[in-house]
Amino acid sequence: MGDVIFYAAGLAANNDRSTTGDWTYTARLRVENEGSCPGTTRRPLLTAIVNGASFDREQPIGMNGMITVWGLNFADPGVMRTVGLGDIRDGKFPLRLACVGVEVAGRRVPVTFVKTDQINAQAPTLDINGPVQVRVILNPGFPNEIRSDVATVQMRTFSPAFFLFSNSRSIAAQHADGSLLADPSVMRGATPAKPGEWVVLYGTGFGPTEPVYQSGEIPGGLARLRDPFTISIGGIALRPEDIYYAGLSPGAISGLYQFNVRVPETVPDGDVPVEVRIGGYTTPAATIPIRR
Repeated sequence: MGDVIFYAAGLAANNDRSTTGDWTYTARLRVENEGSCPGTTRRPLLTAIVNGASFDREQPIGMNGMITVWGLNFADPGVMRTVGLGDIRDGKFPLRLACVGVEVAGRRVPVTFVKTDQINAQAPTLDINGPVQVRVILNPGFPNEIRSDVATVQMRTFSPAFFLFSNSRSIAAQHADGSLLADPSVMRGATPAKPGEWVVLYGTGFGPTEPVYQSGEIPGGLARLRDPFTISIGGIALRPEDIYYAGLSPGAISGLYQFNVRVPETVPDGDVPVEVRIGGYTTPAATIPIRR
């Protein structure tokens, strides 16, 4: 299903019965796939291209935003691939994963996940407001390359949305200590937030940042939102001092944004709505649970 990556780790120890002076060595070796991909020989079929957070078929995809492609014949049945550390090359996410590539607006884009009926990818760094063409390519660059028909989807600079926990409107969120923030009925082991608590919310499609990172790149530090925005929790607009950070998530793909914010003291208990408005657009309905 593509390149093969070998990993090795070794420990050099000096036998003094402590870790002082010891050293761990790690290495990896990539064996390039020089022949052809043996993947499915059936032509891929596209059924929908959506914002990778909201999954709303009516919402356009956004510049640098995460997208999800639904369809058929993307991989053989039972095949499922997620990007691993060995797939990251020169600090960028791969343009081919499990012998699958995606083109958006004529550009090959980073791919993060592949299975038979789903591909997760990232839209290109293009300031486009209008229709763009999308195509899935199996075995890209090899003699047995297979291209899907072209699908058309609307793209715009801003298409903000929060990632949600499965089968809910609950935002994929964390407490300040990194533990899951959700009702336990939504995510086992998670806990609700309390008024006055700092929380971290994750989304995509919030537009350009300073500095700018290209599609597929991994920000090594802070990259704050470039354009003015507002955030409200439970209908209460957050003050600037309640927004610690809003921008790309350091160490992740450049399509993942995070918001480190403080829940207002006066917010009521319950599943309260959270909204971000930027570039004239507002995030679709999403909530976090609040319990005193």
